[in-house]
This record gives sequence, C-alpha cells and structure tokens, in this order.
Amino acid sequence: MQETLEIKLTQNIIDTQEEMYGIFKDSKLFMVNNKLLQFFKFKNIEEFNGGFRKFSECFMPHPSYFNTEKIPDGETWLSAIVKLDVRSRVVSMMNPSYEPFAFSVSVSNVDDEYSVAKFTDVTKTLIKSILIENDASLDKKSGAYDKKYFLHISELYEESARFNEKMIGIIKIVQDDKSQSLESFVSSIKKIIREDDMIIRWGENSFLLVHFLENEANQNVILKKLGSIDNINKPELNFAIKKKDESINKLLKRLD
Repeated sequence: MQETLEIKLTQNIIDTQEEMYGIFKDSKLFMVNNKLLQFFKFKNIEEFNGGFRKFSECFMPHPSYFNTEKIPDGETWLSAIVKLDVRSRVVSMMNPSYEPFAFSVSVSNVDDEYSVAKFTDVTKTLIKSILIENDASLDKKSGAYDKKYFLHISELYEESARFNEKMIGIIKIVQDDKSQSLESFVSSIKKIIREDDMIIRWGENSFLLVHFLENEANQNVILKKLGSIDNINKPELNFAIKKKDESINKLLKRLD
C-alpha cells in the first residue's frame, strides 16, 4: 500500500516537469513521464517497452552524440554517459515523424537499484551555441559576424545542418552604395533574416548570408526578400547551395 502510494506520488511529480524523465530500476525502464511518452507517441510505459528492447535503442547512431556504440563492454548506458564530460552528455533521438532532436542528459543515482535520467531538449541550443554574438565574433564596423570567426565555426555549422537534416545556402552580397553605412546596411538585412541565419562581413564591401534551407526553392524566397528591402539600393547577389559531400570551404571557393 505504502509502495503504491509512493509510486503514484513520484509519477505525479515527474508528470509536472517540462523536461522528459525516465526512472530506471536495475538499468531497465521502470517509469516515464508524460513528456517522454508524448515525444514517442506511446500511450503508456508498457507500449514504450514493447517498442524498444533497451532504452539505449532510442539513441540515434550519430557520430557526434552518445549512442550504443560508445558504451563499453560490461557497462550500461547510464553508467557510461555519466563518465563523459557534461558537454558530451548529449543524445540524438527521433520522433515518429522522423524529426531528429538533441537532448542533454543528466543522471541521478538514487541508490544501487534506481536511477533517474532527465532529457532536456537542446536542439536549438546547439545552433545558438554557435551563433554567439560577442566582441570576438562581430565585425566592429558593420555589426556582422567576423570572417575569421565564421571560418573557425564553419564545421560546427555544417554539423548542425547535418543533425537537423538541412541544406546550407550561401548568398554573397556586394554593396557598392557609399551613401549608406555598413552598420545600417547590415541592420536592414538582419531585420529580414531568421534567427539561425548568419550575416558575415567577407570583404571591404561584401558580405555572406549563410543559412539553412529545407529545399532549393527556399533559396529563391530569401533572394526575393533581399531584393525587396526598401531602404537600401539593390546589392549584387551571387548564391550557391552546398552539395551533399561538399565542405563549406569548397562551396566558398565555388562561390568566388
């Protein structure tokens, strides 16, 4: 009776949490909250356990994130992930709509038998962690990202695109209008681009707009927006989309 009441209280507590929770007994899934069930679209824990033999099967075999291939022999995923640096405790899981998400994982061992795992959605944070606007990353004259900074993080940007299954497009913008300051010009562009897009000062009067694309048609939408900004003279635009096995560096050479 007491044990049943404790289980119900625990279930009620984890169901109020915004993050996804799993409680494990001897490394086997014992209890989940509604957020975790909703992510995988399961009705209850019995259905969940019927869909996966082991919880670690939920983890996508992505080379940049923790997965079953990174579990040493004789260990469980719970014991293996806690040995990693906190920044490396990230897993990739896919919902039934085949959309990949990234989750940071924290594990608390209640005793020798029970462990609690919390999964915090960091999918957008992975991109935002790249797009850090600070004195080191910004060009002082224009307010755009600095060229050296972009080249430094370009591989991370590519990794984010692969993880989110996006294409990468780059538009080279040349602005020869001397009547408008670079800062004003960049400010006008920032108003029409998305949060995950990067505007980089590439040369004395040239910029790159680096962005994620769902498909090639999206590029035309962005080009149209750039060509219709009211308070700037129409700049010269050249664009290219990264090929499947092409690096950003090779794309930049092709664009030039």
